Amino acid sequence: LNGALKQDEKTRPQDAVLLKDMDLRLDYTRKTIAKLKASALSPADRLEVNRISKTVTFFALKNALSPVETRSLNDCFARLLKLSAKYAV
Repeated sequence: LNGALKQDEKTRPQDAVLLKDMDLRLDYTRKTIAKLKASALSPADRLEVNRISKTVTFFALKNALSPVETRSLNDCFARLLKLSAKYAV
């Protein structure tokens, strides 16, 4: 099962993007998530922040992202931006 979940560069799809090539820095994202978690969020927004946190962490552990995963990560960033504007974080 572990081998089926973990892809190396030889078996990754040709249209996948390597995270190191994206020059993705998630430290700002993690700091923003921490600030939001410390804020007085509504229950729905707290669930949303937790889901964003889990998704970002999951994608950060991967070596490469498929186009669908890249769009999903981009959607997380968009939702995080809206929440940070809503709560002035």
